[in-house]
This record gives sequence, structure tokens and C-alpha cells, in this order.
Amino acid sequence: MPRVSPIIIHGPSGSGKTTLLRALYNSLVYSTSFPKSQILLIEPATDSNRFPDLQRLDSDDCDTENYLRVLLIDDIHKLFGDDSSSFWSVFNKMSRIDGLMVMTSRFHPADMFPENDHLRSRLLSGLVLSLEPPDDNSRITIIENMAMHRGFKVSSEVCAYLVRHKSRSLKELETIIELLDYRSLERKKRITIPLIKEMESQDLI
Repeated sequence: MPRVSPIIIHGPSGSGKTTLLRALYNSLVYSTSFPKSQILLIEPATDSNRFPDLQRLDSDDCDTENYLRVLLIDDIHKLFGDDSSSFWSVFNKMSRIDGLMVMTSRFHPADMFPENDHLRSRLLSGLVLSLEPPDDNSRITIIENMAMHRGFKVSSEVCAYLVRHKSRSLKELETIIELLDYRSLERKKRITIPLIKEMESQDLI
């Protein structure tokens, strides 16, 4: 059995896995005794679903074992080919240093990596958590918290509009909140439904 106890958070699209992982990363960065350089969040590239940061960790010139203590990886169900090999290698490195790994996946680890029994058994050796998509009331609360963490407030009307008309994915809603924040600061205006509709007409959100 590996020394490391991995944590796998799995659930369908829109259940908030990425949002939770990013929140965990920010919490660790600002509240632990580890230097920020020892905590790494890896997400797949949006244009290719590849994991270049994972390949970099697996390279011979990366001294992973001497600086990394916490590794967070989003969407490991997208791993394939060389990325899967790099993941296996990095997993073993983290095991040797007793590092913490937290990962998200759309699928339960028992249903992944059918051709790699060793990797699947290692993923199942740790804590496996399931997330379900939040209901609309929970989404409104999450949107309010996203805005609060960025330093502004959104009205109940704006929250209701976003929940009814925009993506059900919390990852995409987080991006929308970020874009609304930028446009609001740029225009020096509050975030209102007319502002949202203007951005929609320009295909910005």
C-alpha cells in the first residue's frame, strides 16, 4: 500500500468539483505553514485537455521530491496516453515523500483506468467523496459567496437571472462572475441585469 492517502472527489458535470478544489487551494495557500511553492494546483489545458504541468513534474530536471508537499489535480478522468504515465510517476513520487494528493473526477475511481489495475487500486486506497449538483437555492448562495470573495455583492435578482439563464456548471458560473466583476469595474457600474444582457449581446458571457 502507498504511504500517501489520496483524496478523490467525483461527481457529474456542474457539481462544483473544480470550485471546491480551487477553494481548497486558496485556503491552503493562505492558511498553512507551507510556502506557496510547495502547493500546486494542476488543471487540464482548456484547448487540448492535456496536462503539461503534470508532464513537467514528471521530467528528470524537476526536483519534485524536494519541494512539493500538496498536489491538487482537477479532472483526472481526462488523463490519457503520456499524461496517464506522468500521473502514475508523479503519484509514486508523492507517495515516497508522504505528500497529500487531492483530485477530482467525473467518475468514481473504480470506473477509471481499466487497463491499469495498480493505479486504480491506489486511487481506491484513499478517501473517495461523491458530490451531487446543487439545487437552485444552493447555486444562488454559491454565487453570492463567489462575489463576496471578489469583494462585491450581487442582488437577488441578478443571482436568480444567472441561475435561470446561464450555465448550471459552477466552474462556468465562476468565470461569469469574474467577467462581470471586470466589466463592472471597467464601467464603474453596479452589476445589474441590463449589464448582463449587454454582455450577452456581445457574446462575452
